[in-house]
Amino acid sequence: MTNTQNIHNLLKVSLTSPLLEELDWPILLNVISSKMRIEKSKDILSQEIVKNWQDSMFLYSKVKRASQNAPIIDQLLTQLSPYDSLVISKLFSTINTFDLPDLDHVALFYNFFDTIRKSSVLSKFNNDNSFSFLTEFTDDFLNYFGQSIDHGQFLFHMIPGLRNATSELERIYFDILKLHKDNLSKSAHSELQNDELIFRDHRYCVAIYASSFDKKIGRIISHSNSGKTFYVEPHSFSKLNDSYQELLLKYEHIILQFKVETNRLLNLSKDSFLSIFNFILDLDVSRAKFLYSDKELVIPTFGSEKIELISLSHPLVDKPVSNDFVQDQSIQSLIVTGPNSSGKTIYLKSICLTLLMARYGIPLSCSSACIPLLGTLAYPSSSIQNIGEGTSSFVAEFDSLSNIFNEPGPRFIIWDEAFGNTSSRDATGLIISIVEHFNTTADSFFIISTHHDHLKILTKTMSNFSHCSTDPSFKFKVIKNFTSESNPFEALRNKRPNDPLLATIKGRAFEISSMNKDTLEEFYGDILKAEIERKNLYLNIKKSIISLEKFIQESELSFTERQKALIQLDKIKAEFIEKPPAQNTNQAALEIPTLPEINIEIGANYRSRSLGVPVKVVAAVKKGYECLAKGKRIVLPLEDLVDKSSSKSTVKINIQTAQEDGELTHDLRGKRREEFISAAERVIGYVILGKIPFAKIIFGKGDGALSLATRELEASYKDLHFDYSDDGGAVTIK
Repeated sequence: MTNTQNIHNLLKVSLTSPLLEELDWPILLNVISSKMRIEKSKDILSQEIVKNWQDSMFLYSKVKRASQNAPIIDQLLTQLSPYDSLVISKLFSTINTFDLPDLDHVALFYNFFDTIRKSSVLSKFNNDNSFSFLTEFTDDFLNYFGQSIDHGQFLFHMIPGLRNATSELERIYFDILKLHKDNLSKSAHSELQNDELIFRDHRYCVAIYASSFDKKIGRIISHSNSGKTFYVEPHSFSKLNDSYQELLLKYEHIILQFKVETNRLLNLSKDSFLSIFNFILDLDVSRAKFLYSDKELVIPTFGSEKIELISLSHPLVDKPVSNDFVQDQSIQSLIVTGPNSSGKTIYLKSICLTLLMARYGIPLSCSSACIPLLGTLAYPSSSIQNIGEGTSSFVAEFDSLSNIFNEPGPRFIIWDEAFGNTSSRDATGLIISIVEHFNTTADSFFIISTHHDHLKILTKTMSNFSHCSTDPSFKFKVIKNFTSESNPFEALRNKRPNDPLLATIKGRAFEISSMNKDTLEEFYGDILKAEIERKNLYLNIKKSIISLEKFIQESELSFTERQKALIQLDKIKAEFIEKPPAQNTNQAALEIPTLPEINIEIGANYRSRSLGVPVKVVAAVKKGYECLAKGKRIVLPLEDLVDKSSSKSTVKINIQTAQEDGELTHDLRGKRREEFISAAERVIGYVILGKIPFAKIIFGKGDGALSLATRELEASYKDLHFDYSDDGGAVTIK
């Protein structure tokens, strides 16, 4: 069978009902992998695509003209619903080998053909009478199996030769159960863990505490993992258990003979079965194409220079999310990133399936499609591992790429979770070097989905790579440690010593993967450092807001005042905690965010310890956004933080835009120590936030208490400079 026929037959199976989600990836990808490749010149390829579309359009018109037969087709396919293509494929794989069949499959197999034999659809669609043998076959089948099949299941007690054995096994079981109940009624049996009859190692026994075991009870059959329980066969059970085991051997021997004879019967009519199977698939695919063609689909335009798929969606997903894919010819690879379950794989599936369907004359689920003639459509897979040959998933994935490298161009390669089975550092070296080398021999375009942080960072600065994220609020993962515990290059050299692709890329791959954290920061320093600052900013804000919330809850406010304050605080939480600062890794696009004007007013007996909370909040905000804004300063002043005109102090947080710089001199003479520290911290807050270039605090000569308090503040704010006057009565803070 040709490659075209293989793929075409696969599409037939794939497009039947919603089987595609189960079938398309493991099977479809094997079809478009290295073993089945489109190896044709562009002229021949173009002619073949035209013919596929002509055949497809003819089939659509034929099916639509015969739409009056759709209810009849539905009738048969509804009757066959339990026997979907996956089950049928398993049945025929049994027929084509000498493996003994699974009896559950045999029961489904019989019901499948018995349903077809009794269906009225055959007379309308089958002209060559290829089903005429079914009546004779199913009668022979039924004569052999007796009445042992019922609704697709085997009734083992009805299989000829097993009826007597089944009855005898049941009799022995009830005899042992009666003995067990008699033993329980004779004495208390304190050594028993419970009253249950247990089946272990094909023998009936009872559970006894290991500490209470006595040989007089019986012999030990097995024990629990902890060793605290013995499973003991009472002496009175021994002969009955021996008989039970003999019958089990006889039972299994009859089953084996039954399977051998079943396989012989199936193989006698193998060719006829395959003919029926193909007919049912043709019938099913005709119906599927008819139903599928009723959707809003488009016929692609071929021969463009690049791929353009607009409003692309998976054809068989209910309520799909549409995406665009427009190939950028200035790059060699598109890196698709995003968290788990964000839609990366379904996006890649949709692209791959759409290109394959376009190739074989099936309308596409998108608003418009322009597709060039591709020499190779490939999907590197790590699923073809071989334990017997020592081929791991990692080596299998590399083998797949090595095979693709030898295929004709242009090559379009969809690489999901690239080298996901090895470390981020080593995978990055391999991926980048492979993409670079592929384009030395023929035009190649990669779509790569990944979670590798190394790859995300390094490719940001490479002109032949582009990035897109499946998560609008993409969260960048900061790399903290790189280890060198594994050496996949050594593994590949051992497994594939003469591989030409490995020989070419190994130097470049090792160079990239050997970059340590310091090299990476230098390579991509500004964005990486900004991200660290962003992360610290978010944690500081979150911690400070939680502290402030606790302070409000514990304050001596009335219920109404407390609720009003908490509602205001929720606005800040929604801004900074529920929605963390947005990620933007394009350094040129980092802008100062627009901050809301939020006021929190709390009438309360104010304590100085709480003053540090809002200072920390705004200081963290200011520090983080200054970092991201690359020198563009945001000032978040603490305006009127403590209002002494009221009998009760009022705490206010005012987050607003920057104001002009100025100076502030504050005379704190005569203040009590607690009030002095509160007011001094307010002034210090202005300095920290850049509201003023410095603050001068006057506390009076010889006031030892306030001078000591200032020294305590100096110890708390080590980043500031405290310059004391010569007479010791004032301090300038910068």
